[in-house]
Amino acid sequence: MKQYRNDSHHVVDILFVLALLCVFAVSAMILIILGANIYKVTVSHMNDNFSSRTSYAYIVQKIRQHDAEDSVSSGSFNGRPSIILKDNIDGTDYDTYLYESDGYLCELLTRADQKMNTDAGTRIMPVTGFRIDRINDNLYHIMIKTDNSHNVDLYVSSRCDRKEASE
Repeated sequence: MKQYRNDSHHVVDILFVLALLCVFAVSAMILIILGANIYKVTVSHMNDNFSSRTSYAYIVQKIRQHDAEDSVSSGSFNGRPSIILKDNIDGTDYDTYLYESDGYLCELLTRADQKMNTDAGTRIMPVTGFRIDRINDNLYHIMIKTDNSHNVDLYVSSRCDRKEASE
């Protein structure tokens, strides 16, 4: 018997396998690209949230640490809006200033009777804007513009009741 060899049948099998491999490779590349983009967006959102939350959490914590009568005030430090936190350590009065300088939220602890420059403060984190308004005796409105241009509006109330504290 004569055997016929059909080479075209084997070529179609090889082309089908190659086409299937190409479809798999393209699908894998699309999934990798989509996954990388999703990861990039997620990291960006996490960094934005970190900047926003850290800035206001830091300020709230500082105000809460100084929650006593006449210990927290808003004012100006060398022409910059600032939060002024007052302390008395071993009979000496100290002021802590929270303010924005050169694109950073800064903190400066100094004796109340000393005059300091804004450059002397410790840089805490990048911010592009900082403002504080006193709404009433116990309520402050703090506006922070983070380095990624997100605005954070924060209302902080001191828990110390001034009427009870004076009695």
